[in-house]
Amino acid sequence: MTSFRDVVASEWTKLWSVRSTAWSLVAAAATVIGVTVLSGRALLGYQPDVSSADVVGVALEGVTFGQLAVCVLAAMAITGEYGTGMIRNTLSTVPARSRLLLAKAAVVAAIALVTGVVGGLGSFLIARLVMGGPASEVSLADPGVWRALTGTGLYLAVLAVFALAVGTILRHSAATLATLIIGVLIMPVVLTQLGAAGKAVSRWWPSHAGFQLLHVDRLPGQLAPWAGFTVFTAATAVLLGLAALLLTRRDA
Repeated sequence: MTSFRDVVASEWTKLWSVRSTAWSLVAAAATVIGVTVLSGRALLGYQPDVSSADVVGVALEGVTFGQLAVCVLAAMAITGEYGTGMIRNTLSTVPARSRLLLAKAAVVAAIALVTGVVGGLGSFLIARLVMGGPASEVSLADPGVWRALTGTGLYLAVLAVFALAVGTILRHSAATLATLIIGVLIMPVVLTQLGAAGKAVSRWWPSHAGFQLLHVDRLPGQLAPWAGFTVFTAATAVLLGLAALLLTRRDA
């Protein structure tokens, strides 16, 4: 039987053999850095004095959009194989389907984790440079700053697994990406417009709850950073379990 380590190595090689992986990471980086520069300059136009929360907020504002690139990368790790029919060869090589899914999850999570941490810290340095003045005095040692910046990697790692699970369940690239766009970007905003009940649901919406880890301070009416991240992680674990169950029971 193929070992888990061998399966991870195979999935790592397979993922980097397609151009979409590199392009997804480039798109994520460009989005985060671009939004950081634009937001930093815009904030200075009307708020000369800034706090650590302002600087980190500017640095990580682009993650809202850049996270879609991570979703694409992770989803395509499974839907791409269904689209080309390669999934049959993969499953014949690795009959233990749950092991295969966990290997894919480990690979996409690792890539997203490193990308998020490097991107978060890099954007923070760029934000300080662009904003200048008081912003340059904000330090990684300030309360909540290090957690928010490195939390970008943790959030994106879980999001990658979340996207992989959705892709495994739906098995179709377009349907998966549409679902992720609606679920990750649109629904949290829509729910906040539906009164008190909608806001209460939004507070516990998995991706929205997990995103609280990227804020320096706890936002009014939202879960605490680590509590929100725990909710997101738990929901992702359940979704991955469902994906594993369906993968083992359905034909390729």
